[in-house]
Amino acid sequence: MNSGSLAVRLALAFLLCSTTVIWGQVTTATLYGTVQDSSGAVIPGGEATLTNDDTGLVYLAPIGATGDFVFNVLPVGSYTLKVESDGFKTYQSTGIALIASQVVRQTHTLEIGSLTETVTVEGRPPLGGAQE
Repeated sequence: MNSGSLAVRLALAFLLCSTTVIWGQVTTATLYGTVQDSSGAVIPGGEATLTNDDTGLVYLAPIGATGDFVFNVLPVGSYTLKVESDGFKTYQSTGIALIASQVVRQTHTLEIGSLTETVTVEGRPPLGGAQE
């Protein structure tokens, strides 16, 4: 094999490898949340649960010391979010529609009460394109 043929083969191999990277697309979404009380103070601790309305698949995320939680690599679809923290009513939001490569940040306000009480938010407007 001569050096010219080897150079052509290497260039072709590089081209084939690089085009697969270009064609790759993000097919998942990310949902960030911050949990606060009615005064705007963050609520640390507790748990956020995200359920895919179509598949029933459940994702769990702890609420950190800064009141934040995150769900990464979510398949596109419609979701229901439930947020629970001791001393507060359970918060539930339905109809959260996520699309491919979308990054959503939302703030969720919990009301003082017990976990046996639930506040449900329904009929959210579409989230639109990628948000940060």
